[in-house]
Amino acid sequence: MDIVKKLREEAQLLIAAALEIERLRRAVYLGKSPDEKRSGFTPVSEFGWSVRARNVLSHHAISSMEELARLSENDILRHRNAGSTTLNEIKSNLALADMELRLQSASSEEQQA
Repeated sequence: MDIVKKLREEAQLLIAAALEIERLRRAVYLGKSPDEKRSGFTPVSEFGWSVRARNVLSHHAISSMEELARLSENDILRHRNAGSTTLNEIKSNLALADMELRLQSASSEEQQA
């Protein structure tokens, strides 16, 4: 059991390191384009997306990560065929861009209840 636990911990460290390397790589890449960086525009095309995630982006006419960050989890999950895997992919790519999805407002959560 101890070896399984140790392997899981090491795998988590490797995943965290890989995400950090990817975040830094993107930051360096975006640094090569000062006009885009100054305007606050990070194209979604700079990130790898699954077909389902691309469908969500297309459905909402999203072209930048900033536009994507304006969506909530419910906005994404309302799209047909978008589930937890797609949501996690979107959150991961937003995290690489140092962004996150918008929080639900209290009024929208009350309407769903």
